[in-house]
Formats: sequence, C-alpha cells, structure tokens
Amino acid sequence: MNQAIRSFNQDFDAIITLHGERMALIPTADGQQPLSYAHLGHLVARHQAWFGQLGLKPGDRVGALMPNSVEMLALFLACLRGGYGFAPLACDTASVEAEAWVALLRPVCVVVGEILLAPVRAGLKASGVRCEQISNMGDFAHLPAEASATTGVAGAKLFLYTSGTTGQPKAIVLDGDRLWSSGHAFMRLHVIGFDSPFRIWNYLPQSYLGGLFNLCLIPMSVAGSVVVDEAFSGKTFLRFWQTVDRYDLSALWLVPTIVKGLLALAEQTRRNEAKSYKDVVKVAFLGTAPIELAAKERFAELFGIKLLENYGLSETTFITTERAGDTHRQEGSAGTPLASLELKFRPLADEADPTFQEILVKTPYLFDGYLDSDNTISAGLVDGFFPTGDLGTVNAKGQLLITGRCKDVIKKGGQLIALRELEVVALRHPAVVNAAATPVPHPFYGESYRLLVVLAPGAESGALDAVKKFFFDNVAKYKWPDRIDAVAQFPQTGSGKIRKFLLGKGE
Repeated sequence: MNQAIRSFNQDFDAIITLHGERMALIPTADGQQPLSYAHLGHLVARHQAWFGQLGLKPGDRVGALMPNSVEMLALFLACLRGGYGFAPLACDTASVEAEAWVALLRPVCVVVGEILLAPVRAGLKASGVRCEQISNMGDFAHLPAEASATTGVAGAKLFLYTSGTTGQPKAIVLDGDRLWSSGHAFMRLHVIGFDSPFRIWNYLPQSYLGGLFNLCLIPMSVAGSVVVDEAFSGKTFLRFWQTVDRYDLSALWLVPTIVKGLLALAEQTRRNEAKSYKDVVKVAFLGTAPIELAAKERFAELFGIKLLENYGLSETTFITTERAGDTHRQEGSAGTPLASLELKFRPLADEADPTFQEILVKTPYLFDGYLDSDNTISAGLVDGFFPTGDLGTVNAKGQLLITGRCKDVIKKGGQLIALRELEVVALRHPAVVNAAATPVPHPFYGESYRLLVVLAPGAESGALDAVKKFFFDNVAKYKWPDRIDAVAQFPQTGSGKIRKFLLGKGE
C-alpha cells in the first residue's frame, strides 16, 4: 500500500479502543440520543450482521436514498468497514434520475428513508431492485439487536452521482482508504489532533462529499464529534448562530452560499456589532466554490472568524488549503498547494492567451475513475495527472489562483451540476430543437445557470410553459435554473457548435 494511504478499518478500531467514550454522532432531532464511538462501533457491527441477513457480500453495492441522519452516516461507515460499495443519491431526486442511477450502479439493494417521494419509490419498485425501507428516528430498529465483533474488509468504494459532459449519468468512484487518508492528512495540516477534540456541524447533503467526507470522515479521523442536522436550507440562516451556541460548535465547514447568506442577514438586521465567535469557533473551513476576498474579510470583521479556504475536486479531494497563519491573501487565491501532490499547467488548445492554463494534478488520493454504463471505470488521466477543468496559476507567494473554468460545470450552493445534463433533459421535450445552459452569478448560491431553448417552428403559444413544467418534473430541485427563456436561435461556430461565451455575455 502507498505510504500515504492508511487503513480506515485499523484507524477506526483504534479510535473506538482509545476514545470510545467520546461522542461520535450528536443528532439534533428531538428525542434522539447521542452515540459514543463505542456505541457507533457496535452499530457498525450490527450492520454487518444485517448485511449478512440480506445476502450481501463484500464488493456488493448498496444504494441509499435517505435524508441527513445518523442512520445515513452509520450505513456509510458500515459499508466502508465491510468492503461494500456505497452509492448515495439525494432523496429529493426525480424518479427518472433514481431509476437511471440504479440502472448504472446495479446495487444489490437500496436503503430508503420513510420520507422518500412516492413517485421515486414507485420508480425504484418498478425497476426491480430490492428496497429496504428504514426509519430515520434514531432507533435502528431494522438492525439485529446484537452482533459479534467483526473483522473489517478492505476494498470499500464510494459512488457519487455525476453526469460528466455528456448528459448521461456516471458515477465518480472513490476508494474508501484513500478518501479516509486524505481527510486524515488534511487534519494534520491544521494541527488538529486527538488531544484537542472538537464539535462540527454536519448540515451539508449526506448524498455527496460535503456530508460524508468533509463533515463525517474528516472530523472522525481525530475522534471529533459530529452534530448531525437536516440538510442546509433557507431556515438554516435564521438559526445558524443559535445552533453554534447550543451545541458548543468549535469547528465549522462553510460554503459560499452560507457565508453570503449570513452576511446578508447581518446587514439586513443592521447587526454591525454582531457577536464575535473567535473564542468559540477555533477553526472554520471554506470550500466547494469560489468566493471573493471581500466576503471572507467582511465575515472575519463581523463574526471574528477567519475562513480558511481550500480548493479541491471530488476526483482529487484537497489540492490546496489556507492555514491559520497565512497572510497577504490575494483575490482568487485558494491557499497553498499541498506537499503530497504535483501540479502542472497546460494552455487551452483553442485559447491564444497563454495566461489561460488548465490545472492538472497528481495526488496519492486520486479517485479510481468514472463508472460508465458498460460497467467500465476510466479516469481520463494525462501522463498520470488529472485535468481539473479549472483555470489557474501560482503567484509569487506560492498560492494557487483560480481564474475560471474550462469545463461546462457549475457548483450551485456547493452542489456540482453538469450543464450538459440539463440541456439533454430539455431536449427530450418535443417542442425543443436546441438548448443551452449558461452559468450566471448568484448572490447566495455563488453560481447558478440560465437555460435557453429554441422552440420548434410553429410551436404553440403555451409551449414554453409546457417545457418548463416538463423540465421541473424531471430534475432534482437543487438543479433548477434561475430562469428558462426561449430564443430564436443561438450563435454558432462554422462547425455548428453553440458559442456559449457569447450567450454568457447576453448576446
């Protein structure tokens, strides 16, 4: 095994042995009790017994459509320990997306929560996959009451939904030990260890890396306590600081959407003398999407918290990070590249300006690749380097500056969205002859997009409304655009490709 790669199973067993009394998961839901690391270890063992009852074998894939919950995290950890494939999907997903995900992953079973939308549940049933419905009340009544200690099995994989650039569903495949090792290494960079336990708020979606990696595996790598809450929504802003106080949160992981929302709320309520949390929150990380330097500085001014920005991708995990002692921050800087990886830059093939260079990275924590519909996995590396699709350069201080994107992908509120996927959905409507999704800035989400469609000649007057209804019925809510408009035609190249950069300029 690579020297940088640790064993999740060995580390997890050691944490339970040495820090079993510490709180591991602290649910915010009424009536649910916190779980110590010792209790969590027992729950993981009970999951192993349950998997055996279901006929699962190491290497089998387990789907999950559940809300943020202790059940979701315990299921994830059990899959890591047992060497299973864990394939989560947002429980508010559209039925067609869930069916496509099952067809791609071919899971042996899918674990679903009680709140799963009826059409999605019906679609899964129609697909023939075995569904196991469980309660998310914190009682784990679906598990055997007792289970003997089990030996962990290596080889666990995490499968994350993506549509790539083709609009066809794919899965990002991540190795469990490499993912765990990346989080472990990240915490050591910030001098956070077992002797300084902390609490962090898990409020990012547990169907993606935010809730599973950033806010579960990373804090658990140093036996931290994870306060498990429902996924972020508008009401999170209103109770944000009350939650920090109530649960004595000493660590935060923020995304630009939340930073900007808290700043806007403070300004609207004229909280120019907002309470300082510098003695409460010991460290606050910021990631998932770019944010302007002024917003970071204003946040520190209002709340006394310095935001440590990091840059990375699902495929690579961390590429850079800021540290507490960093000074002289520059607009666009995402911190210093990590010592464990190599960076190189290549100019865009169709761009004359040499300052536009794509960032390529080689890291010991690289993903396995993308799972395609034919069950093959490919990573698309270039001489061992992963092309990030982002543009950037390194300044004189060694900081990585992110200058833009060359991929047709956005992050809306921390959620990765492939624009081509949305175009493909729109094109399925018979009244649409062409479609283009173009990124637009958003005051809270950081990024969103505008969907433009060219309607078929002679389309009825209500065609655009019909297209909108069809579109919203067939994609998850978090992927909805700012607006959908009809245009007469798109600017195109001689070869017929849409010139999206002109659409982005409003032409």
